[in-house]
Amino acid sequence: MKKFLSLLLAAMMLLSFAACSGGGKTAEVTPEPTEKATEEPQSNAIQLTPDNYSKYISVNGGASCNKSSDNGNALRVQSRNEGNGIETKSGSWTWEVYKSINESLYIKGLSQNFNYNDIAVTCKLKVTYKTYNNEKDDRGVYAFTGTETYEKEITVECDIAGNGEYKELYQLPNGYTHSDVIEYELEVISISGTVTPA
Repeated sequence: MKKFLSLLLAAMMLLSFAACSGGGKTAEVTPEPTEKATEEPQSNAIQLTPDNYSKYISVNGGASCNKSSDNGNALRVQSRNEGNGIETKSGSWTWEVYKSINESLYIKGLSQNFNYNDIAVTCKLKVTYKTYNNEKDDRGVYAFTGTETYEKEITVECDIAGNGEYKELYQLPNGYTHSDVIEYELEVISISGTVTPA
């Protein structure tokens, strides 16, 4: 009898342990996926500078005179007088001197394989010219009155093709001049913007 009770008690204890364990499964914890750092692609834009711009754009300019822009203020003469003035002579051919100078600056993209982004070029234009007055001496010579110089900074903005231009008329404060006695210097002093493959 005692043996039977012992076996019964052992069986009850086993059933009790099974009930406590519940037979449940442990919940699996799924780790959240870690975000991979997204690397930005390296920019292929090339910043233009006064040192490298000539590979991508051309910068040209000038200073000259012409009748069409001088509003009828041209002085009709025939030839320069050995650098001392302008001498009038008879004949149908005339040489004209002017009271204004045409300033120009042209920017041009060198390749269609590039886009030109926000390009702005600033140049210094230095112009030196001889002047003549409008009164003749007793030899019929228009007197050479001296040499004048002026400087200015010009900024030109370019389109997506890298093209831009500037044109301006400079009025001489005194006297007349001619393209043959004008000298100019053009210097790129700053440039901004980038080029990227088209």
